[in-house]
Amino acid sequence: MPSIKPELKTRVTTDEKRQFHAAAQANGLTDSRLLEKLVQAFLKREPIASPTPASQVGVRSQQAHARLTPAEHADLGQLAAERGMSRGTYLGELFRVHAYEQPRFSTVEIDALHRAAEQLTAVGRNVNQIARALNTSLDEAHRATAIDFQHLKRMIDEQRTHVNELVRSNMRS
Repeated sequence: MPSIKPELKTRVTTDEKRQFHAAAQANGLTDSRLLEKLVQAFLKREPIASPTPASQVGVRSQQAHARLTPAEHADLGQLAAERGMSRGTYLGELFRVHAYEQPRFSTVEIDALHRAAEQLTAVGRNVNQIARALNTSLDEAHRATAIDFQHLKRMIDEQRTHVNELVRSNMRS
């Protein structure tokens, strides 16, 4: 019996449709049921935007004011300057981090995260080479010395510390 619910349609690429279908099957759902669940989850999470009043049409943003002590105002200026932002832009970003629970990294932090990812990729290649050497034969096992693993551990620890510091600094601000 056909559903009496209204229909929701969208256009996607062939690859997206294939991936969506595979995800639905992996979860024991039809494509329609998975789409329905996604819409329901989205609507529960996202507030429905009210129509923009005529007085706000064309207004890019609104201002909010906060009272700060002189010391807090100075600290705000310093934090904003460290990220290359104005005080207002910094406060807007800070609000978005807390309201939407998603980190907002600065350009410097994003570059550092890219470097960390590249270095961790290099570590992964080293681990694969060590594993390959060990799997080749016991005659090649001497390539995986304790020194190699100590160096690998040090590199991983440095990257983990660096990424943790970035995340901590992002959450502080």
